[in-house]
Amino acid sequence: MVREITFEGANGAVVDALFAQPEGPPRGGIVLMHPATGDKRSMRDDFDAALAGGFGCIAPSAPWARPEPHRMERTPGDVEAHGRFFRQTVADYAAAGHELTRRADLGPRKIALIGRNVGGALAGAVALQNADVVAGVGLACLTQMSQFWPTADHPAARRQRDALGVEAVKAAWGGIADLDFIATAPQTDCQWLLQMGRQDDWTSEKEIETHARVLRSQATVQWFDDGHAFLAPEARAARHRWLLERFPI
Repeated sequence: MVREITFEGANGAVVDALFAQPEGPPRGGIVLMHPATGDKRSMRDDFDAALAGGFGCIAPSAPWARPEPHRMERTPGDVEAHGRFFRQTVADYAAAGHELTRRADLGPRKIALIGRNVGGALAGAVALQNADVVAGVGLACLTQMSQFWPTADHPAARRQRDALGVEAVKAAWGGIADLDFIATAPQTDCQWLLQMGRQDDWTSEKEIETHARVLRSQATVQWFDDGHAFLAPEARAARHRWLLERFPI
């Protein structure tokens, strides 16, 4: 049964989430990290697939998606606030893994992450803050956010630079370059699956394959005919097969 819960995140934050565990002993736990336009319900298909596969699941709302008075606004124009916002997000996702371990009575090193878009981009940083994370899946994620926003020839990046100025955007995103997936994932001992869309104009095959080579045997990259929303059912089936292989009963 899927329940709505709250738990304490970093710095005393009140985090709302969906939680469920299977009928029998769980094979592991999955933390689902939603995209920038979503909330705790946005990855319900993956939540349900993981639960059916025997995993305990938790899907927290990120700081920008919480109800008042617990909501935090994204403020790229304020460098310090921008940094606090993303570091809070990472710490709260790491806390969600600890909460799942406690509620589902998991043993050590039984947590995996599934992150879509910004959720995937932060997955390496989350794993560094929770030693129980052993695997992660990034869906249509930016592997180097700190470079995308100041330099990318993409409408979203251009709009931000036009609104704030190039130097302000460089300062804001450069201040959290240490959270980039390509900066954090190699520091973990996790296995990573990157699922990317060939029609996704937020990234490129060359960039993803270059970053995957940095991870060497830690990373597997799968390409699908999909865009940035990344909703292909065949991709969802493939990532859950990959997770089942890493958490045998």
